[in-house]
Amino acid sequence: MDKVFYAFPEAVPVHIAARAYLEAEGWDGGVQHYIDIKKVIAENGEVFIPRPMAVKLMKKFGGEMHEMPAAGAVT
Repeated sequence: MDKVFYAFPEAVPVHIAARAYLEAEGWDGGVQHYIDIKKVIAENGEVFIPRPMAVKLMKKFGGEMHEMPAAGAVT
């Protein structure tokens, strides 16, 4: 599956971004998964997700979507 990096707009609080991510993913309500995603968003500012999920989040929140770095690229 085609994956991309997606970053929520800075104006979106981390807890809202984490909840929206999980809803787009089809979240089952597990608290630990919410905590993990919230931490990833807070620390990295972006998540690596399937393109359709990123498109769905962009339609709702805006933000930025980036292609995966080329294989072997230094990041």
